[in-house]
Amino acid sequence: MAEHRGRHREHIAEVAMELIEERGLAGVSMSLLAERAAISRATLYHYFPDLEHVMLAWLEIQVNRFTQTLTGRVSQIPGPRDRLREIISALTEYFAGQEHRFGIEHMGGEGLSPAAARAVAGQAAPITDLIAHAITDGQDQGLFRRDADPTIHAELLLGLMGAIRPHLVSGRYTATAAADSITQMMVSGIGLLPSSPDAGRP
Repeated sequence: MAEHRGRHREHIAEVAMELIEERGLAGVSMSLLAERAAISRATLYHYFPDLEHVMLAWLEIQVNRFTQTLTGRVSQIPGPRDRLREIISALTEYFAGQEHRFGIEHMGGEGLSPAAARAVAGQAAPITDLIAHAITDGQDQGLFRRDADPTIHAELLLGLMGAIRPHLVSGRYTATAAADSITQMMVSGIGLLPSSPDAGRP
């Protein structure tokens, strides 16, 4: 039952974003969405109360897919420093991708209710956890500074990503250049990733 419901939600969300790409947000109504998705309005409202919630569902689906892919990538990397660099590379690749460019155009916070904007921000939690776990593993191995708060540093890293994201979306910077710059800042600026394994030991 849950799997069936999940497929329906995903179908509706993807059809909605196709319509938004075609017509713009202002040109899409719940009635039009129901027609394009080949479902009744009653069925549509059973899943979503309004278009904003449909868009949030689409974002959740995209973030879940990315997080699953990222988790698979980093699970194959035993070293915490290499794992953290892989996370940085994956994030910059994602932000530079066409799917994200389209999503950020409509999900950037403009026109969203405060509750929806908070929900968008909350989608970063699984990625924050991945970063924090990599930092914790590095601290346990004596590779990273022990006085660094893993959660705070994870959020700082995502803050760097947020700062460079508009330049990735516009194409001003490539994903590789952005990943190199952020990694360098983590190494030399914050000092979380010392140049030698013993540099972070107390």
